[in-house]
This record gives sequence, C-alpha cells and structure tokens, in this order.
Amino acid sequence: MSEETIKLRLDELSEVTLAPPARAGVSARDIARIDYQTARYALIPQEIQIALADLDAEFTLRDAAIALNIEELEKEIKQAVLVHGASVKGMHLHAVYNRPRVIWDTRGLDRYAAQHPEVVIFRSEGDASVAIRKI
Repeated sequence: MSEETIKLRLDELSEVTLAPPARAGVSARDIARIDYQTARYALIPQEIQIALADLDAEFTLRDAAIALNIEELEKEIKQAVLVHGASVKGMHLHAVYNRPRVIWDTRGLDRYAAQHPEVVIFRSEGDASVAIRKI
C-alpha cells in the first residue's frame, strides 16, 4: 500500500472515529449513538423515562463512590507492592511488580560498536510496531 493510500485510509478512519471541528465536534460513531438513543427514548413512555432518570441519578452517585474507593485501593496496593519489591497474587487479582527499565544510549553504543565490532553480537532488534494516535 502506498503512503498516499495509507493517508487516505487514516483520513477515512478519522472521519468515523474522531469528532472534527467542521462537524461541530461529532463523529460518525457519535451520530449513530445519538440516533440510537433518540429512537430508544421515543419508544419509552414519559413516566417511565422520568423513573429511569431518577434511577440513573441514584446509581451514578453510587458508582462514583465505588470508583473512588477502587482508585484509592489501587493506589494503596501499587505503593505497597513498590515498597515490597515483588509481585503479589490475591485470589482474583495479581499485582505485578515491574523492575525499573534500563535504558541505554543507543546512538552512543552504535558509535562505540562502529569502533568495536565485537560488541555487535550482544545487539538484538525487535519487531517494528504501529500505534495510531490522535493529532
């Protein structure tokens, strides 16, 4: 696939997933969700819509409290595992400890390897990967 074709496909993907300013901040995905919600609410009688709104409000508060509790527990566990220095398994969750990453000056090592080719045997290269990011 040519670079120009890839650019066209990226633009097509952005039309479907992102909310460009030209469309008042609404993506094709957002429009489909709004259309669904509109059609759904048209089927529900007004008194039931009101009852559902009240129920949503009640459970939104409960969910916020639970989310805050989860966030605090996660912070506490992560900090404890960092201090502990090793992974810990619970019955259903596993807090995985990752050692600090070691980062080498690749450019400097490449310059060194040019003068000392015997070190090249210690070099390996992984696979390329692609991430799609919003600009």
